[in-house]
Amino acid sequence: MLERMKIIATRGSVAMGDDVDAPHEQRFSFSDSTSIEQAIEKIVGSGYLASVQGGATWSAVSGVPICVVAQ
Repeated sequence: MLERMKIIATRGSVAMGDDVDAPHEQRFSFSDSTSIEQAIEKIVGSGYLASVQGGATWSAVSGVPICVVAQ
């Protein structure tokens, strides 16, 4: 049986119009052979993180900070 890495992502709203879709929880599933870097790249590429004019910074944590993604 193929094991799966499950990531539950949450993010804050970035504008009043973004509140319509709140809460912003999304579940991602990857094979256990996927590195954390690959998983983060796929989540960033999925369009899940809101695009903010002027840029935004997102962080990934799992008890401790894992990475920072700057737009």
